Amino acid sequence: MSASLSPETISIIKSTAPVMQKHGVAITTRMGGRRGGTHSERVGRGILVFGR
Repeated sequence: MSASLSPETISIIKSTAPVMQKHGVAITTRMGGRRGGTHSERVGRGILVFGR
């Protein structure tokens, strides 16, 4: 796996920032529940910070 993200991937992540800002915690909580994970709020906030 590559150590860095491609420009296309970065663009996609940044384009999702508005949605993640509004629904990120709900999305990651739902995903976390499906995989039995924890720390969903932290994951959602981390994605949002990266997207900015």
